[in-house]
Amino acid sequence: MEFYGHILSGKFTLPQEVKDVRAKYLASLPEGAAVSEKIGQVGRPKTNQQVRAFWGWLMPYAKAAFDGAGWDVDGVPLVDEQIKRNLYDRCGHVGDNGEMVTISKMTTIQMAQFFENCCAFLAVRFGVVVPDPDPAWRVKAKQRT
Repeated sequence: MEFYGHILSGKFTLPQEVKDVRAKYLASLPEGAAVSEKIGQVGRPKTNQQVRAFWGWLMPYAKAAFDGAGWDVDGVPLVDEQIKRNLYDRCGHVGDNGEMVTISKMTTIQMAQFFENCCAFLAVRFGVVVPDPDPAWRVKAKQRT
């Protein structure tokens, strides 16, 4: 289980309802059970724009690459969910310790890294170059700062 709180006056503080759930969970464990508690800073969740770029921009290139290479299951071309699973397995190890993270749990930084990893994989494995969805994004970012 993960519990989310905030740092207030230098201390990790949980909302009361989260404290209650945490206490109930810990009380449900048998005496002597091994447990761990991970504390880390929560990144901003991935943006809708990043998710749209993955599904609407990168996935068509990936599907064409997988289909063109003949990747299938018993002669049936892979569906989007199977392609996504393949990309997770090869490119999704973007967690703090190299663990695989699903799109639903990714931060903006992890999603950007996953997208880049997927583009690199498609280029190396299939020779497919996925163009940047917005080639001028770096210029736009500099103009905003």
